Amino acid sequence: MKLCYFFFQYNLGWLKSIVPLRVRSSLIIFDRYYDDLIADNKRYRYGGGDKVAKLFRSFIKKPALYFILVTDAETIYKRKQEVTFSELENQVEKYKSLVDNKRYFEIDVSKKPAKIVSNVTAILMKKMYERR
Repeated sequence: MKLCYFFFQYNLGWLKSIVPLRVRSSLIIFDRYYDDLIADNKRYRYGGGDKVAKLFRSFIKKPALYFILVTDAETIYKRKQEVTFSELENQVEKYKSLVDNKRYFEIDVSKKPAKIVSNVTAILMKKMYERR
């Protein structure tokens, strides 16, 4: 049931909120999206399997780019202990497994802010050039 809810929420939200912004060539940024359910299913109180969640993902409209912000689990755990360290390591690996360097890009946030901005800018510029 939860996946059906997400399916309708994301797709109707896309039509209502995102399509009008895309028509005006707006920059749209999400801090979370459906793929978070796959990497961190406890946050969404989803107890079903990853295979079913991934199947539903194929029917949900996707952003053009994903920036997966990662660093080592130790650094994250020092800041927040919301989950166990082993669960955090598992989540970091699940997020990294999404990276394909086509739509999903890993951004190492252990770098200095200027380097992070440079990495994101380079990816954006390359993608904009490819659209021509």
